[in-house]
Amino acid sequence: MDPPQVRTDVFGLGAILCEIITGEPPYRGAFAGAILQRARNADLAPALAGVERSGFDRELVRLTKRCLSADAADRPRHAGIVATELSAILASAQERARAAKLSASTARARAVSKRRSKRWMVPLTLFVLLVILVGSGGMLWVRERSRSRSAQATVLASLAIDEAEKSRLEGRQAPVEDMTAWTKAVEACRRAEVIAREESADEQIRIRIADLKSSIATEFDRARCAAEQARKGRQLIEALQKVRAERGNAGWLAGVPSYDPVLKEHEIDAAVLSVEAASLAIQATGVSSSVAQALDDWAHARRWVQPVRSAEWRKLLEIARSVDPDPLRNKVRQALIDDDLKALGEMSRSPGLSQAGADTRALVDTSLLLLLAGRSKLAAFEAKLGNILNSLHQMPRNADAWAQAAKVFGALDDPLEAIEALRQAVNAKPSDPELREELAVALISSGFMAEAVRELEVATQLEPKRANYWFLLAGAWEGLGELEEALRAAKKAVDAQPKDLESNLLLGRLLKDSGRYEEAVPAILRAMRLGEGTPGWSSLQADSWIREARVMIELDHRMKDFRRGACRPLDNRQRVQVALIFHQRHFHATAARYFAEAFEWDNSLIASHFLVSSRAAARAAAGQGADAQELADGERHRFLQLAQAWILAGVGVIDRANKEASGRRHFTRELRRILGDISLAPLGNPASLGYLSASDRDEVSRFWKGLRDRAVGWSVESGSRTGE
Repeated sequence: MDPPQVRTDVFGLGAILCEIITGEPPYRGAFAGAILQRARNADLAPALAGVERSGFDRELVRLTKRCLSADAADRPRHAGIVATELSAILASAQERARAAKLSASTARARAVSKRRSKRWMVPLTLFVLLVILVGSGGMLWVRERSRSRSAQATVLASLAIDEAEKSRLEGRQAPVEDMTAWTKAVEACRRAEVIAREESADEQIRIRIADLKSSIATEFDRARCAAEQARKGRQLIEALQKVRAERGNAGWLAGVPSYDPVLKEHEIDAAVLSVEAASLAIQATGVSSSVAQALDDWAHARRWVQPVRSAEWRKLLEIARSVDPDPLRNKVRQALIDDDLKALGEMSRSPGLSQAGADTRALVDTSLLLLLAGRSKLAAFEAKLGNILNSLHQMPRNADAWAQAAKVFGALDDPLEAIEALRQAVNAKPSDPELREELAVALISSGFMAEAVRELEVATQLEPKRANYWFLLAGAWEGLGELEEALRAAKKAVDAQPKDLESNLLLGRLLKDSGRYEEAVPAILRAMRLGEGTPGWSSLQADSWIREARVMIELDHRMKDFRRGACRPLDNRQRVQVALIFHQRHFHATAARYFAEAFEWDNSLIASHFLVSSRAAARAAAGQGADAQELADGERHRFLQLAQAWILAGVGVIDRANKEASGRRHFTRELRRILGDISLAPLGNPASLGYLSASDRDEVSRFWKGLRDRAVGWSVESGSRTGE
């Protein structure tokens, strides 16, 4: 096979022939870059077309096109072959010229004179070219050969430049620690530089190579530093993960992890450095998020094992906050620093949490469990808490794990922690009505009737034929003082399970308490018949309800007389009964007057009737009821004072009855019910007390604040449970 240089020289001869024939070189362009690009792409189409259109001898055209072939294998093997063919073409051209001269007529002489001169140029040109080929020392040949080698060097250097650019692009897109492409880019740059220097490439290409070499060297150094940083960061992550793996998923229950020596190896001493200095050192590692996760784990463990040394775990959380850009995770850390259960609970139920990553959801879960468990830590339950924590690590927002946590907190006699855990279970599995029922029962037991209603309303929508959901919903509505809603739910419970004793009894009692005495009697009798076959059933209470209902039916027939003052109650008991009927018929002011009269005669009656009497007085004070227009001047203010006095009297009775430690939770529950009672809401609503002076409204606000202060932990949302 011939050396590449031989056929490259043949291409150079073709270029000379092309310029002789067409007057232009094979590669043309307005600037050097365009010429190089055409040479790189072997774009010879314009040149070959020009040769074809030149009108020169066809054999010469064919030879020129063969010499210019893009594929070297299609060119003549060496210059000698070109010289031989040119000699033959020259001889043929001379013979044709002589023949043309002899046979041409005088008439056509002028017409072909121009073409003849052109044809006579062919032999002359070919002769000169043969002289160049034969004369090895000819200056034209030397100059053309030099130009050919320079062009060839330019093309080769350009190819090396392209390779360097391509490798640089690959390096930018490659993983940080992979330097392969960058090494290729540097090597290609050096190769281009050598070619340009040894083969005398043109000045423009040498300048381009120098600029490229400088920029690639800068990027190479930067990439090498980034690769080294990534390598150290990866080693740090692996070391932190190893510490965590050794402890398993038990998290903070497994004790304080050994993150300290690992971080010190990377010049991060959390104990000695300030928060700002430690943050800068962590950010320099390039793996801030992974270090922040380790700091969270470390802080949680310190808080669990050494809660009194709060400055240490708080500092770890502060450092984690400063290096982690995620706002949700930083809110979780701030809630832990502030010991803010309310904020953490709201975050756990926010819609945005479902879109967060698994690590963020796990952080919320474990932080919330830590905050709850930190209030009631008992060694006997650590194993169960460990299983729960493990489940939450494996599957964040795990409903079963939170339900199990609720059972643990219930066993620890911490109802508010149990409620929060059940909230998390419902949040993780909102379509499970049984979880909502569990939460509602816990809420009702602690006096949070309004939230229990919300959970049970959803449960009854999910399973409308479950009688126990309707039964519980009726009880929750009754706790809020909404007897009409309670009746609606109780009827649904009976419809769902007609032979259920408890549902029928509840319906009968609610009919009686809401003033529907005529309906209450048959409902209670139906319940009594159902109870006859029930073991342990006693009809004593049902009997008393029927007697009470029948008495109230008789009184109800005389209410117009009582309203006109045509008759008066016989005794205090009847005063209370009349007051109850007036309140049920929405004559709140009249009812409040009868209650006030009864309590004046017998103050002990307040203990058993303070709630219903306060409801009547509160509604009258707010200007509500069928008799509101009949109120005298100043009477609304008097009813406001009576409502407050009766509430305080009732609270005092409950307080005295529950002085012992075991009864404090009952006292708090009852106080929560009072504070959540819808019928008493006007007392806390400034709009309904607009008739009062500013000082009187402030007095009412202080009254309600005093009740809330007495109900320690009155709102499970507040996170304040001290003294339960």
